[in-house]
Amino acid sequence: MLEILQGFSIAPVLPFDAGAIAVFDGLRIQRVRVSMMDLRIAAQRSLSRATWCC
Repeated sequence: MLEILQGFSIAPVLPFDAGAIAVFDGLRIQRVRVSMMDLRIAAQRSLSRATWCC
């Protein structure tokens, strides 16, 4: 459990700004059939140049 908490404590948190909200709303309008959290991730990632790791 401690290892999991330590992993989360060093993980970067990307912003969910107005641009991501606009993309999120667009995906919702399209009725993309995925969970709300996945839509939020997709919206944020579409605007970010961050890369996945691990």
